[in-house]
Amino acid sequence: MHVDAVSRFRPATSDRAVRKSTRASFGIADVSPVVGFVRRVVREKGIIQLARGFPVLLLEAASIVLPASSGSAL
Repeated sequence: MHVDAVSRFRPATSDRAVRKSTRASFGIADVSPVVGFVRRVVREKGIIQLARGFPVLLLEAASIVLPASSGSAL
């Protein structure tokens, strides 16, 4: 199963005020890219590849945000 991110996630067309207030509530700067990983944090799900990609992403941005949760407080 996968999520069709192209049709469901459109940050360019979202309400800018909502985006800005949501980022502010989490202490995320407007210019910081946010990377999402919504799945179990285990090797089989590609977390190692995600971690290995961060140095490449940091060449493009001064900071990157990777939100995380234990799953129990959602």
